[in-house]
Amino acid sequence: PSQSVFAKFDDLLLVSEGRLMYYGETSNVRYYLSNLGYPCPKDTGIAEHVLDCISRSNGGEKEQKESDDRINHLAAAAIKANKDLKLESSVAVTKHHHHKVKFASLSKKERPAANILRQFKLLLSRAFKETTRGKVAI
Repeated sequence: PSQSVFAKFDDLLLVSEGRLMYYGETSNVRYYLSNLGYPCPKDTGIAEHVLDCISRSNGGEKEQKESDDRINHLAAAAIKANKDLKLESSVAVTKHHHHKVKFASLSKKERPAANILRQFKLLLSRAFKETTRGKVAI
């Protein structure tokens, strides 16, 4: 995203190739990457730098090896930094946040009351009424 859009984010979850690269507050990502040996150049925006860090290079063999090593290093550091991420009784509690995010599946009361055949019958009859109503008006 652009620098102005990126600045509006509170939290950041970076995933590359299905692996966690960073999870935390957006304001801390520059410091986090610098501590891992990937400082942001002065003429580069942090959003662009973050994408460069977590993206695989399509250059030559040497560039691909360097990007693989960087991605592996960031993934290992993210696992170590987020080992306190726990799932307790369907609620995720993280060390970064004081709020809780609920990951509950639908209970029987929250599921649709009608089964699939009943839903199909209702939709079919509604479609038939819509079609015949249009033809009757002609």
